[in-house]
Amino acid sequence: MSGKIRQFLAGLFLCMLLSGPVQPVAGQNYQFTYYTGNEGLSTDLIKAVAITPGGFVALATDDGFILYDGRTFTTYQDELYSRYAKFVLTTSDGRMIISDDMGLTGVRIDGVTPTFQKIKSGQVERSDTALWYPKMVYEDSQANLWVTDNQNIYSLKEDQLRPLPLHIKIAPENVQRSFVLADDRMGNLYAFYDRGNSYLIDTKNITARENTGMLPDNSFFYALNNRPGEILVAGTSGLWLLKTSKNPLTPEKKLIIPGIEFSCLIKYHDNIFIGSTWNDGLYEIIGHEGNYSFKRIEHYNYTNANYMAADQDGNIWIASDNGLVLLSTRMFEQALPDLINGYIQHVQPYQEGVITTDGKQVIYSWQKDDEFHSEPLYTHNPESVLIRLLPVSTGIWLADNQGRIGFLTNNKKVKWYSSGQTGAIFILAPGLSGEVWFCQDGIPGIGLLDQSGAIRYFGKEVGISSRIISISASPDRKFLYLGGNSDKGFLYRFDLSRRTAENLSLPVNFRHNIPMAVNDITFQNGNIWLATGFGLLKYDGNSYSRLDLGPITTSTIKGITCDKNKNLWFTSSIGIVKYEAGIFYTFSEHNGIPSKTSSFRSIVIDKYNQVWSGTINGIAFSKNSTSVRKVPAPILISCEIDGKLFKWDHDETEEFDTYSFLQFITAAPAFPGKLLTYQYRIISESDTTVWESTTQSMEFHLNTWTRGTYTIQIRAGRAGNFEMSDPLELELKVKSLWYQNPWIIALALASLIGLVWTILILNRNYYRTYRRKLEEEIGIRTSEIRAQKDFIENQRNSILTQNQELERKNIELTEARHKAEEYAKSRTMFLSTMSHELRTPLNAVIGMTYILLSEEPRPNQVDNLQTLRFSAENLLALINDILDFSKIEAGKLSFEEVDFDLLEKIVSIAQVLRVKADEKGITIVEKIGNDVPQFLVGDSTRLNQILFNLAGNAIKFTPKGGVLITVDKTDETNTHHTIRFTVSDSGIGIASEKIDSIFDSFTQAESDITRKYGGTGLGLAITKKLIDLQGGTINVKSVPGKGTTFTVEMSYRKSEKNQRTDEPIILAEFKAFDGEKILVVDDNQINLIVARKFLTKWNLQVDTAENGAEAYELARTLDYKMILMDIQMPEMDGYTASRAIRQYEAQVGRRPIPIIALTASALLDVREKIYASGMNDFVTKPFNPKELNYKIGKILLNLKTKNDD
Repeated sequence: MSGKIRQFLAGLFLCMLLSGPVQPVAGQNYQFTYYTGNEGLSTDLIKAVAITPGGFVALATDDGFILYDGRTFTTYQDELYSRYAKFVLTTSDGRMIISDDMGLTGVRIDGVTPTFQKIKSGQVERSDTALWYPKMVYEDSQANLWVTDNQNIYSLKEDQLRPLPLHIKIAPENVQRSFVLADDRMGNLYAFYDRGNSYLIDTKNITARENTGMLPDNSFFYALNNRPGEILVAGTSGLWLLKTSKNPLTPEKKLIIPGIEFSCLIKYHDNIFIGSTWNDGLYEIIGHEGNYSFKRIEHYNYTNANYMAADQDGNIWIASDNGLVLLSTRMFEQALPDLINGYIQHVQPYQEGVITTDGKQVIYSWQKDDEFHSEPLYTHNPESVLIRLLPVSTGIWLADNQGRIGFLTNNKKVKWYSSGQTGAIFILAPGLSGEVWFCQDGIPGIGLLDQSGAIRYFGKEVGISSRIISISASPDRKFLYLGGNSDKGFLYRFDLSRRTAENLSLPVNFRHNIPMAVNDITFQNGNIWLATGFGLLKYDGNSYSRLDLGPITTSTIKGITCDKNKNLWFTSSIGIVKYEAGIFYTFSEHNGIPSKTSSFRSIVIDKYNQVWSGTINGIAFSKNSTSVRKVPAPILISCEIDGKLFKWDHDETEEFDTYSFLQFITAAPAFPGKLLTYQYRIISESDTTVWESTTQSMEFHLNTWTRGTYTIQIRAGRAGNFEMSDPLELELKVKSLWYQNPWIIALALASLIGLVWTILILNRNYYRTYRRKLEEEIGIRTSEIRAQKDFIENQRNSILTQNQELERKNIELTEARHKAEEYAKSRTMFLSTMSHELRTPLNAVIGMTYILLSEEPRPNQVDNLQTLRFSAENLLALINDILDFSKIEAGKLSFEEVDFDLLEKIVSIAQVLRVKADEKGITIVEKIGNDVPQFLVGDSTRLNQILFNLAGNAIKFTPKGGVLITVDKTDETNTHHTIRFTVSDSGIGIASEKIDSIFDSFTQAESDITRKYGGTGLGLAITKKLIDLQGGTINVKSVPGKGTTFTVEMSYRKSEKNQRTDEPIILAEFKAFDGEKILVVDDNQINLIVARKFLTKWNLQVDTAENGAEAYELARTLDYKMILMDIQMPEMDGYTASRAIRQYEAQVGRRPIPIIALTASALLDVREKIYASGMNDFVTKPFNPKELNYKIGKILLNLKTKNDD
């Protein structure tokens, strides 16, 4: 029969036996903490767990022996016979025994530092004389140690093994266990074998008697002593109870839990056991008067558990195949979380438990036999919210937020009374004769609902001058204590029989910026405790004092009560607080409460002294049966002095000099370690510091400590029902360095004085001798000085004459410098004027040439027109080259740093140059790498000039074939891209001996090149200087007759603009438009004629204006798609006109008209003024028709796209 079928039948039998199925326990208050690889475990396969003598955790795992100090997991492998550790046991003499696949190892642990000693090796082959796969280690009640392997049991004494003569031939099936042992604490030791054998061991003679009929199971997994004369044995049938007191060899047996194969059992409390299983989770087993019940423990995340061990705090450590698990009991738990899980308006003691309301219903809740029970008593009308309850013998008083009071009888009928006011009634208190007292929002004083149903209010006429927000009846029920919300009226005592109030308010001894407000009141040992907005106050009948609660001293206290042990319980911003014997203990979500945010006046004690507290997420419940436990004292894990490991001798006072640097790591054997807090203080011969918060790691610089003896005290604490630990004390003596010794200092001072005295004597004798020699020397030198004086007088007169001459020459140089500066200004003005004056007629010549060539001239005119255009363009290039060269030579060339579109720049250069290439019958192709960024930061105009020079030269010197422009990214840093531009052609090439000179000014490769192709010889010189000034490089390779390749590398800053996914706009050759109307502004009639001809030819409607003023008026009255604006014009220039147009558009809300500047200069300062005045783009004059057509098309296409959107 399989194990699963056997379990099912046994479970069915148990269900019938117990008259009901196994059910989860709603009241179980267990908390699990899981440790896996995420927390530092080197493996999740944990076979056994034990607690070290110091209270830390030791593990036997498939990855070796592991120690856990609450902070880190440390793995040991080489110290064992095999890394596959199977079991670990802590013996009564403080030693630990580890078994692995290949032997036994002993270990002594000092704190968390282990010292290993190998005991006995094993072997993989079966043998009657050696360990064959060691398993468990067991210590009986007489402190005898026993070791099991696959076939036998051994007595371990003084590290010597003595086998029992069992003569077992069949190996066990369980790879973790073969024998399990249990001592009945009456002198009998039992062993149960995995194959079903049972033995009674004679511990004195090291012999065993087999009893094959002791238990019917085929296999056994664990055994545990219950009490003297009783043993619990887990086998395949389930859990057995053996009573051995009458007949040890054939004990009485009883199957108490059938069908569950327990892997381990551990006693949790007096009559409660925790049972783990191989694949069915955890169970809680409760024994009562010989009967046993069991319940599955919920919220355990795994199904497997191999072994368990209990630490000194009663926590259970679970070894599983999924990692290490800590099972602990929380002080609090949430009552009925599936039923009551929202904001709790009020809680009151009632019968066996409490009644609660969430505003809509009243529920009676209680706990019995660790299970919560509930009974709905009343469901409220949803038009108002229940906010207060008051149980009495005949029923329950109710109050809502609409000014009504109701009475719920024991037969669940409700009668409501209206106060006539709409303010919420948030306090109810019993009277002497069945009446109800209350306080109501917005109504000063208190109210009374008498037995007739009439409502009255009591205020100033009875001595109550402030609004009341809390009421508590005195223990003798003769008085009501009223909590108010003003400094002069925060506590009253109201006499129920006389119906008069006495103001008990007095000045308090702390500052507060808002009036006092008493939220709740309770009584303890003759004192009155007030829960206020400024902490917890005690009134002893004469004065008020505020309780020192550390960090929450000034926090708002929402509710307060006193249990039967005279301990105070109250709620604050950090959760629930217990005040016992002068110490406060805090409880938050870690301790089981559903939320640390509590409801006002909703913490109560029931008839069984149990704590119930309403929160915003349900009800917190505690049995209040656990006494305060002290956290174990921390130990020193490691110590470093000046960065070197140091072993601290706790029996001695360690000595250090004043320049030492101490580092400590401490740990307290309390878990989970992450919940622990640490404090330290320093005790000196004359002072003791206050306790200060710290971490497990501490540092001390002794350079500020004076000489003397000190004690560093370190203690640990944790939130919840725990007291601070006893301190770890580290005594040390701070001593001076040898040179700080007073005798050394005195001796050094005396030596210094003697040395100074000797030096003074020697110095005096030396200066006497020196003085005599000096007097003799003075006599000799005096005559020489007189002679020198005469010579100096003569030299002075000569110097004065030279100075006068030098001043005259300085005046001449200053005048010459001024003349040179004036000349430089004149030259600059001349060049600027000449540039403008020359460009104006050239604009007409080049423009008209383009027009004539496009109008299908006679064949005999084409050559003449092309010659004319060639000459004009060469003249324009000459002017540009001379101007740029002049600026470069003068050092006045500057570079801009702006975002530009590199991809569009390359495409537009190729597009413009393609006209010349087509005329020559050659091709020009651009090739851009995929990783080249679209946007960069730099001077795009200078890049345009460089590439135009190189590509223009390539076209000029290429009679056939083509030109290739290649762009690649060669490097990238956090801030910059390095871009390589390559211009290759199949032209005439350059001779190797001429390559070095082509970048010289006014130089070309051959003398006849100028005659044949034209040019000044400045283009490449300017190009190289532009590249050098920007930190780039240019290289050239050429083969005469085959072509030339120029390679330029430049570094540009990265742009923050997003990369576009669409391709750059590429327009067809001289696009014909759709009749859009544009305005051309220029003071030169020739320029207007040329522009009109081009624009009209491109199917554009053209209006003209001769100055900025005319352009402004036309732009206001007519709807233009674009304006071409000259810069230098009389009356109003292009800058002023553009700013005026933009201002007008902003005033009337019109979409801005695109404006393209027509400028003779594209220098940085000019472009900055163009964009600053509101213009969108620019074209340099004389303009290239292809460039102008391209930019107009680009802008009009963008406008059309926006209009379509």
